[in-house]
Amino acid sequence: MNRIRNMFRIFSYITTAVTMGTAAYIMIFWGNITVSCQILWQILAVSFLTSLGSLFLPDAELGKRQLFAVNLLYYLYVNAVVLTAGTYFEWFYPDRFGMTVGMLLLIAAIYGFIQWITYRRQKRLAVILNRKLREQNEKKSS
Repeated sequence: MNRIRNMFRIFSYITTAVTMGTAAYIMIFWGNITVSCQILWQILAVSFLTSLGSLFLPDAELGKRQLFAVNLLYYLYVNAVVLTAGTYFEWFYPDRFGMTVGMLLLIAAIYGFIQWITYRRQKRLAVILNRKLREQNEKKSS
């Protein structure tokens, strides 16, 4: 149940960041155009697909190399999903170098932002849990 809850938390982070990133991307590469409301469904679908990858992230403690490998694989998965969907939905044209680089930079920025948010959340949770453990140990000692 915790994995599903975590996936939906990541989904909300992704959806928020992708919506903001999409607004910037459209302004930069497409200019002042009218966008169909279909893009909202597309963003939700792509955000859901990319957050599904989080279900396969291990719960166990990992060494630095293993953690790097897992994050790299997830990052590659996210890139594959977004680039495939982006091509299909015509968010960008792969033959236009600037658009492709822009999309790759946007993916990297959003991925990094979500990793940062997740790290901060986990760090805050660790502080809370350590404090509670200390309090519990102090109660047992006295």
